[in-house]
Order: sequence, then C-alpha cells, then structure tokens
Amino acid sequence: MVGSEMDVLIDVDALGKTFQISNETGGLVALEDATLHVTRGSIVAILGASGCGKSTLLNIMAGLMQHTEGGITVLGDRPRPRPEVGLMFQKPLLFDWRNVLQNVLIPAEVMKLPKEEAILRARELLDLVGLTQFTKRYPWELSGGMQQRVALARVLLPDPELLLLDEPFGALDERTREALDVELQEIVQRTSKTVVLVTHSIYETVLVADKVYVMTPRPGRVAGVVDIPFSRPRTSEVTASADFAQKVGECRELLRADEEVSVV
Repeated sequence: MVGSEMDVLIDVDALGKTFQISNETGGLVALEDATLHVTRGSIVAILGASGCGKSTLLNIMAGLMQHTEGGITVLGDRPRPRPEVGLMFQKPLLFDWRNVLQNVLIPAEVMKLPKEEAILRARELLDLVGLTQFTKRYPWELSGGMQQRVALARVLLPDPELLLLDEPFGALDERTREALDVELQEIVQRTSKTVVLVTHSIYETVLVADKVYVMTPRPGRVAGVVDIPFSRPRTSEVTASADFAQKVGECRELLRADEEVSVV
C-alpha cells in the first residue's frame, strides 16, 4: 500500500548541486531547486533525458554525493550509505569469477552477517527472482535479464527499507525490460519496499510508478508531477488502455521541450 503524505521516507527541499569544474570556467549546475517527496510503500519515478541530473539526485539520496544547496532528509536523516538503503545500477556489476549464489552473498560478507542465515536468505531471494536453478551458474552463462535479477537479489539481501534504482533495465530489450518491470512491482508488493526509479522511458514510468517527477534538461528542476492511479499488480495489459495513453501524454507534455527522452 502506498504510504500517506504523513509517512515520508525521502524529503527533498529546493535541492541543488553544482560541480566545480575549474576556477576559470566556474561550476556546472546539475540540479537546481529540486523538490520532491517519497512516501513509504510507494514507487516513485524520476523521469528525464540523459544529463538532466536524475542520477546525481539519486546518488545524493544514497549518500554517495553531497548537495550544495537546499536540504534532503532520507529515513529520518540517518547517516548514509547504510543497509536500509539499497542502490542498483544500469549494469549488474557482477563478479565473473563468482557464481550466482556467491554474487548475491557479497553484501553479507561485507557486512559480516551470519553465514548460514545469509545463505538461506540468498536462496530465498533467488527463488523470488526466479533463479533457483541457476545458483551455481556464472554471470557469463546468463542472459542480460537474468544478470539483472541476480543484481536485484543482491541488493535485497540486507533487507533494505528503501531501493534506489538507476535505470536498472535500461540496457535490456523491450520485451525483457517490460517483464522485469512487472516482476519488480510484484517483488515490491511481496517485500513492502519503497522504490525510487530513475528512468528516461515514459512507457516504463507509467507502467511501474505511483508518482512521476518529470525533470527539465540541465540544470535539473522538477517540471511537474504526474500521479499514476492504476492498481497493482499491473501487467502489460494496462498499456492498451485509454487511461494509460492519457498518462503517457501527460508525461510527454511535461517533456515536450526535451527531444532526447525515449518512449520505449
């Protein structure tokens, strides 16, 4: 269930980020006056073209980068990075010399979690993402979609409260991407996670998200917000509806000045 407005996990207020290039050329403004809120149990999408500051905003949420203006509170402003926040990238970043199970167990090793408990949880997660029969396979033996499932199981291993996903399925073909978008929703429902998804795909945004923050080209600002009312679980059938087309149109209208945005 989507959290109430009083149950905010991420509060971003007039956030700005300027990268200092040099004393001669000054700074590069990546984000400017960005404001958004993420409630517990929701899937929030940040939609925009390449270079608009989406990933910069996500990295600030994760605690991997500091902002230069405004304010941000994540999980009560507890220190980050931390186990309650899981971060997943476009590339799966798996180790070729480790099999699937060993790759999923990496966070447990880093955090020094009890080994037997971690192995049990890793196997449960691999079952959740449909890879029970592939625990001893190596990344180079898997398809791109299967590799991303391994990466998703790995980020879920420490049981994070919040998932920050940076175009995790962006490099996959359309059919695989849609299947994983549907699976992601099911996993979120079953595990009660809160998700922030960075994407440049309008289609993916409307299929997956509860709320969409549309970003302007650099410097990234919030051009507008689109609420997506479709109930879960959503499948590809919803994409054929007039309501789906209307929400795609609303997002596209907010992006009308940005020709680089993909709609597939």
